[in-house]
Order: sequence, then structure tokens, then C-alpha cells
Amino acid sequence: MTRFALIAAVLVIGGCTTPYPDAVDTFYTRGASLDANRAPRGSKAFCERYAQQSQDNFYESNSDPEDGFGRNGFVYNQARTAGNSAYERCLRGRTN
Repeated sequence: MTRFALIAAVLVIGGCTTPYPDAVDTFYTRGASLDANRAPRGSKAFCERYAQQSQDNFYESNSDPEDGFGRNGFVYNQARTAGNSAYERCLRGRTN
């Protein structure tokens, strides 16, 4: 019975993944966390975190695991664009 519980626990933990299909070159894969942006407002670190959050939010709002890689790959590219735009806006002081 103990072996069964251990195997079940490993399988459950193994199901944890990033929201991105390949987790390649995303703000998310560069040390993302789910907490608030604690960097000083207006700093480069703040803008990077802001862009990361914007990209992650776009992807999670517009992707669907049932759509497969083709559709989600398209959404992934849109999310990267949204993150890059958010970064540029932030550097100009516009985060609202």
C-alpha cells in the first residue's frame, strides 16, 4: 500500500508543468513567480517583471490545452508580442 501511495504522489507531481507548450525563451522561464512585482517602480527589473506578468496573463487567458500546439503556438507568439509591448510601455512610464 505504501508503494502505491508513493507512486501516486510521484505521478501527481509529475503533472506540474509551465503554461507554455515548450517553455522556450519566455519571460515565464526566466525566473517567474506568482507573487507581486516587488521591484522599485520605474526600474528595469520592475519593467521586466511587468512584461513577464503581461505575457503570462495573455497566454493563460487565450490558450487552451485542447487546441494543440498549432493554435497554442500562435497564441504563444501573440503573448510574446504582448510582453514585449508591455516592456516598452513600462520603460516609457505607462503601466496603467
